[in-house]
Amino acid sequence: MVEILEAKQLTEQALFAIPGVQGVGVGGYSPKERIRVYVDVLTPEVEARVPRTIAGYSVELVESGRFKALSLMAPLKLATEPSRTSRLRPAPGGCSIAHYLVTAGTLGGVINGLILSNNHILANSSTFEAPAASAGDPILQPGPADSGTMDDQIATLQSYVPLSMTGLNLVDVAWARPLSPDLVSEEILGLGYIQGVAEPALNMQVQKSGRTTAVTTGSIIDVNATVTVEYGSSITLKFTDQVVTSYVADAGDSGSLGLDMNNNLWGLLFAGSNELSLFNKVGNVFASTPFAPLAIPAMIPLFIGGVVISHYVFGVP
Repeated sequence: MVEILEAKQLTEQALFAIPGVQGVGVGGYSPKERIRVYVDVLTPEVEARVPRTIAGYSVELVESGRFKALSLMAPLKLATEPSRTSRLRPAPGGCSIAHYLVTAGTLGGVINGLILSNNHILANSSTFEAPAASAGDPILQPGPADSGTMDDQIATLQSYVPLSMTGLNLVDVAWARPLSPDLVSEEILGLGYIQGVAEPALNMQVQKSGRTTAVTTGSIIDVNATVTVEYGSSITLKFTDQVVTSYVADAGDSGSLGLDMNNNLWGLLFAGSNELSLFNKVGNVFASTPFAPLAIPAMIPLFIGGVVISHYVFGVP
């Protein structure tokens, strides 16, 4: 019997050709693993076109709604904790931040002295095909949608992983360098400090701290999803090897860090729907980060609170 991930990969293209299919993933545990098909709206027409089994594995249909990059959803919602959209110095994880041409998203955290968030927050949704930001661009805290102005500049764009409009994406990530180390804090609002890193796992209980919905908790339902994500009204990108959780975020929460209940870092929030939330895997975030234009060795330690938590290979563009 073919492995379930191989079966998923071999049938993804055909499944995405069915109108309304938003994603394909894997759920359950061996020997009851199943292929999960995410659909915008579960209609009789969709049910009739999606097979009940694939390569001997059961197929589960999940009504997910349409996935969207959270901080590009309109209108941007008010924060449940207004202090998160104010000017904070030092600025902690979980507060408003953005590129000077973007509305507002979430400052995920500070790692190795750099601010971690999304490309669509810090780099203006830059793609390989259409770069829309450059290293050195001003980063504001709070973001422009939260009344941030150039007087609120806290950092400059350091680097980002360009998004692909035609290929498969692994991450939506960007980094910014604070103008001064004392302007930011490694603390995450409502959660404290990152304690280490963890691999995301099915049914893991998780939490995040974001600009809009503050601290929320949920659980992981998929760790191998391929999904389509809307970036505005006319652009849809495809992401693979993503983590799907129960609904934990809303517009403006993009960039939040996904932590387990012991504050171990496993993911980076970037998108979602009214039903579910989507995270990049932290391993993919670190492995694909170019850190241009810095000349950093291929193997570098990650420091959190002065403690080496892991080593990752960083690619060079």
